[in-house]
Amino acid sequence: MHRKKEYKSAWGYFKQNAELNDPFAKYWVGYYLYYGYYGEKGRLWPESISKRLQMIIIFSDTQCKYAVSLLGGLCKETDVAAKDKFYDKIIRYFELAANHLKYRHPDAMYYLGDIYVN
Repeated sequence: MHRKKEYKSAWGYFKQNAELNDPFAKYWVGYYLYYGYYGEKGRLWPESISKRLQMIIIFSDTQCKYAVSLLGGLCKETDVAAKDKFYDKIIRYFELAANHLKYRHPDAMYYLGDIYVN
């Protein structure tokens, strides 16, 4: 359905299977939210989805995209303690993606290098 650009149908399928704890479907739910195939483009993933993903995450691409989505929240945050918490979470997910056993995500490696140098 996604390849045929039937995004509304695909969203229903992914959402339903994500509720059944399918990690692949959870990845696609986050992907659709991140790229705006369903809803607002580029919005921060809902915390309930990210916590579920955190428990079963196996896709380094998801880890990298989640960290990138947190960067937007970091810019909007004004409280120093909250910024530190965001920063730690961003570093954690970039490191998970960059050091993934099956696929070392090149974008995550780039972002980490940029963060460490600057």
